[in-house]
Amino acid sequence: MTMQLKKDSIRYIDQLRVIAAFDVVFVHIILGTFAGLKPLSSQWWLAHGVALTCQWPVPVFVMVSGVLLLDPSRWQESTATFYQKRLHRIGIPLIFWTGVCYVFMERIDHVNVTAGFILTNLLQARLPYHTHFLFIIAGLYLLTPLLRRFVQRATPLQRRSVIIFIFASSTLYALLNNIFWQNGRFLFTFFLPYTGYYLCGYEIPKIDPTRIKSKTLIAVIVLSALYIGVHTNTYIEFHGMQDSYFVLGFLSLPMIVLSIGIFWVLLLIDRQRSSSYSRMDRFFQRLAPATFGIYLMHVFILIGLRESLRGEVNDTPYLVNVCVGTLIGFGLSYVLTGLFSKCPVLKYLV
Repeated sequence: MTMQLKKDSIRYIDQLRVIAAFDVVFVHIILGTFAGLKPLSSQWWLAHGVALTCQWPVPVFVMVSGVLLLDPSRWQESTATFYQKRLHRIGIPLIFWTGVCYVFMERIDHVNVTAGFILTNLLQARLPYHTHFLFIIAGLYLLTPLLRRFVQRATPLQRRSVIIFIFASSTLYALLNNIFWQNGRFLFTFFLPYTGYYLCGYEIPKIDPTRIKSKTLIAVIVLSALYIGVHTNTYIEFHGMQDSYFVLGFLSLPMIVLSIGIFWVLLLIDRQRSSSYSRMDRFFQRLAPATFGIYLMHVFILIGLRESLRGEVNDTPYLVNVCVGTLIGFGLSYVLTGLFSKCPVLKYLV
């Protein structure tokens, strides 16, 4: 399925988007296997460790949005025009796919979905399935005109100081929220800590990436991933997979470092290469426009695959199942995104 290529695509951004989208499908495949794994088996530990380590796509997606939307030199538009464009880009998909999620929750997960249930969960930012990213981005879009003025007028030192302050306060808040308020959230504020990632997307490309050697960046990434892996036992035993975020969540220090490190490495590699596009570059360029649709659709495709295969005996090795399932889920999501993009009405959903 051929997607329309963007003439102003950025090579490392295309790569980040595609790799992150693939990782999201991969993680959700693994999450779907938990129930069938023998507790405390080697596969059980591997699955939990990998799932926790591979949470970086959401922060990276937020940084990618910062690259594309915060630089005032890239956009000469009024605030009203910006909001109108973003309403079509994120508002329609957010409303539609959130509604689809609640339908799936009622039909597949047998949850009693009522108007009161939806309103309560939305206000408390207990968002269905993978839609939390949509609400985070929607909130950041509301702040974008203000943030554009800030990055344009502030000095590099001021911008970086603000980023550090946001990350430090967000990490502290995540810790205190977990201990005292059971990770309580409010729909209209829960996206604010991600402003640090959003501003990083603008700021990191302004820094000479070669100031930090690639070996150092890779070492930092590996250490951050190892930290998360080592703490898997603590995370599961004392907090549960979904109940604690300060140790290994999006706003924890190792995840912040890991996400920024991955972003920085791809930027560094891109800066050190020639400007000509290779076949692999064009492959990523072709897939990149579909990544938003892949993110939106893949969960429903994976649920459909799971339901259709329920009760089937499968003796294939675990890792083979995970890899094949990821490829199928990613491929089907890409094809459906391409089909949607060709339809005058459905294209607004992806």
